[in-house]
Amino acid sequence: MKIKRGTTREVLLIGRIAIKVASFRSYKLFLSGILGNMQEKFWWSSLVLHRDKMCPVLFVGPLKIIIVMRRADSANLSRDEAIVLSKEFLELGIPVEGKPCSFGKINGKIIAVDYG
Repeated sequence: MKIKRGTTREVLLIGRIAIKVASFRSYKLFLSGILGNMQEKFWWSSLVLHRDKMCPVLFVGPLKIIIVMRRADSANLSRDEAIVLSKEFLELGIPVEGKPCSFGKINGKIIAVDYG
């Protein structure tokens, strides 16, 4: 198991899943983490035609404190590549930041792993 720390969430990487948990470092970060989970659930449910470009949401816990997603491999993108890719995703309606860590790979295909 690996643990990664984002701005508003901690991510537990266990086998083939990633569990994003709202941060308990402060009340504001906790609420922002819940909002991030809510947004990913919303976009996953709303953008059905573009799900192949987003990391699959497998489960959302009570109160949206946790969200379970499929684990993706690193996409190994440069900052410039991530910026270009984020613009392409935004044109499809997928809200993703132009950061390399916002993208991953599943079955060799680049997807958004942090959207919303």
